[in-house]
Amino acid sequence: MASQDLIVIKKAKELMHHTLIKSGNCKKFPKKYRHSLVDKMNIKAMDIYDALIEANGINKNLYPTQRIAIQTKAITYCEQLNWYVEESNRLNFINSKEMQYWVSLVLDVKHLTIAWRSKEERK
Repeated sequence: MASQDLIVIKKAKELMHHTLIKSGNCKKFPKKYRHSLVDKMNIKAMDIYDALIEANGINKNLYPTQRIAIQTKAITYCEQLNWYVEESNRLNFINSKEMQYWVSLVLDVKHLTIAWRSKEERK
């Protein structure tokens, strides 16, 4: 299946774009947090996308365990990014509405990845 056909990869691109735009706002995220929280959020968003592209590129008939392991890694990255977004709200860098939208993007990718992985585990 081509990556352009996978909704989860499209959603991961949207999540990555949103994360880069939001976290790039210097008025919201103080300079003091640029090399800690902000960098981690950006890297996790990119890692999610990269892992999903990698998993999709692995032949599921030849290497099913590796494919599932990388899908699981993407799910873990989603959980980590979700925590960083919630922490951004606790630190008052983003408001509750912004957090809810951002978290919904993360959870969309996470749940789609879980569904994809579950489907492959049953085969």
